[in-house]
Amino acid sequence: MVRNELTPTKYSTLRIASTIGSTARGPRLSRARVSSVAVLPDGRVVSGSADMTLGVWDPDSGETLRILEGHKNGVSSVSVLSDGRVVSGSCDGLRVWDPESGGTLRTLEGHTDWVRCIAVLPGGWVVSGSDDHTLRVSDPERGESVAVLTLEAPVTAIRVRFDGLIAIGDSAGAVHFARLESAGEAHPHT
Repeated sequence: MVRNELTPTKYSTLRIASTIGSTARGPRLSRARVSSVAVLPDGRVVSGSADMTLGVWDPDSGETLRILEGHKNGVSSVSVLSDGRVVSGSCDGLRVWDPESGGTLRTLEGHTDWVRCIAVLPGGWVVSGSDDHTLRVSDPERGESVAVLTLEAPVTAIRVRFDGLIAIGDSAGAVHFARLESAGEAHPHT
């Protein structure tokens, strides 16, 4: 059961504005566990689910605007490019989507196992981390990897700082830092 109000701190109180999905008060709109969400430039929300789909939602009305289908495994991560295209990751790789038409625009090649996390560099390249122990930087226009960094453990988390520094978490408990220095090389700073 979702409470509408969290315990207030001395600074503020956080309230649930609305809930989309399975609740005691409403219908189940996502068919499976939601593993990742991202916000489109126009404020709509995209979710990735274990049922192999992505949903595009209007957070104000709660309406499902579109369901994107095409992955052969559950969707583990989603991110949004600055132009509004959506990137999703699964065991079957990375896909770039048009959230308006619902179609797959491109498949990004390279990973050989679950893609667990996705981020976007300031220049628009996609950074992805996988159970295959690699961090890949891919060009979403060409669908090719432009840099690969191999770690000693699966990559479980990625965040990109405003200046392009990539923070990487792995399943062995390490945090690494990398910066794309030239095409084909990403240098770690552990």
